[in-house]
Amino acid sequence: MALKLINNDWHSEAWQRSIKFVLDHEGGFTVDSGGPTRFGISQRAHPDVDVRNLTEESARVIYYKEYWNRMRCYEMPWPLCLVVMDAGVNCGRHRAGCWLQEALNDVYGFGLKVDGIIGKRTVNTLPMIKTSTITVSLKVINHRLTHYLALRRRFPQYLAGWVSRVNDVIEAMT
Repeated sequence: MALKLINNDWHSEAWQRSIKFVLDHEGGFTVDSGGPTRFGISQRAHPDVDVRNLTEESARVIYYKEYWNRMRCYEMPWPLCLVVMDAGVNCGRHRAGCWLQEALNDVYGFGLKVDGIIGKRTVNTLPMIKTSTITVSLKVINHRLTHYLALRRRFPQYLAGWVSRVNDVIEAMT
């Protein structure tokens, strides 16, 4: 699996801390609604990947390409990059992008279009949030918790695990 470094941060502390957090929470091999899944990488989402024999290093490459780069986490300050990446992994990139845009609008009134696309307009606001990165991060987390609470009747068996993971994100932010 070829790795294209678009931002040359494979060894950055933020990426290393974020991917460690995700891999620690995604675990090893399981069979779930996505079929065979290893390190959180499902066969359904990755039909061309031999998930049963997926290495941790290959999983890191997938997360780097599909989450860190596509969500432009490399342009976000710590801990926002962790908060957004983990929300994307656990709840979907589009939803996490919407939560980021909503949080930026809530805190700063930027008037960003909430479309889930972390594009140039969204990224251009990030240098302005340096003094309140934690506030924006906590707003994203609040949206995530609200989402989980909305799902609690359909999936009550997962709520405690979801909330525990969010607590772990908050702890990892320091």
